[in-house]
Amino acid sequence: MPTYIDPTQAIIANVGDRFAIGLYVIPRVGEHWVVSFDNDILSNPDQAIVMLDPQSPVDGTAWFMFNTLKSGDTKVSFELITATDQVRTQTSFDIEIP
Repeated sequence: MPTYIDPTQAIIANVGDRFAIGLYVIPRVGEHWVVSFDNDILSNPDQAIVMLDPQSPVDGTAWFMFNTLKSGDTKVSFELITATDQVRTQTSFDIEIP
């Protein structure tokens, strides 16, 4: 499965393909990513956090796995939410499904 961590890199996938987007997160301090996307074009069946150092679980990568459902251009948007429910940062990835 192709993986993407750079929001400046366009994601090109065919109908029926799977891909994953990874974003840095510090869950130990209460941070988490909220994702939004077009449910008609993509599905998001899986999410997982992989800690950078399992012996010291402070920070890691939040992985969001997607399935492409039909052709079209779309965007997957993310907001990093703090422990106090504030938006710390935002990012998005452009998706092209020919």
